[in-house]
Amino acid sequence: MLGMLLHPGIQQGPNVWKLWVDYILKQSGLGIRKAALVHHDGSVCFASKGFALAPSDVQKLDAYLEGTNNSERITLNGYSYIIKDIDQKHLVAFSGSKYYIIAKSKSMYVIAVCELRSQVAAATSLIKKLARRLVEKDF
Repeated sequence: MLGMLLHPGIQQGPNVWKLWVDYILKQSGLGIRKAALVHHDGSVCFASKGFALAPSDVQKLDAYLEGTNNSERITLNGYSYIIKDIDQKHLVAFSGSKYYIIAKSKSMYVIAVCELRSQVAAATSLIKKLARRLVEKDF
């Protein structure tokens, strides 16, 4: 199925980003309840139903990923999340049983909300892989 998302001609279709988000949500057993592809400026390419993240929250992600904000917490949608894992290309933060998984490509973030603690590592691997695919396609 991932091959379908990477077909060179598919990026011309009007709903290509919807296909990516649908692919993320259809990964059974990972506990991903919401997902989105969001440009670095906060504008949304496509988001699943119920996904919301303020553009100002998206715009501050680079400070965390680049290391200019060394806080161990991040505030998203007015809620504080503890940063569990971070490097220059991804961030995983949690509050209770909700995990935000964020991976960066050249022009956008792949964001997923995972609600199964036992599957966070697998979900993170998927989101990072998709962000790498976007980079390969120059996005």
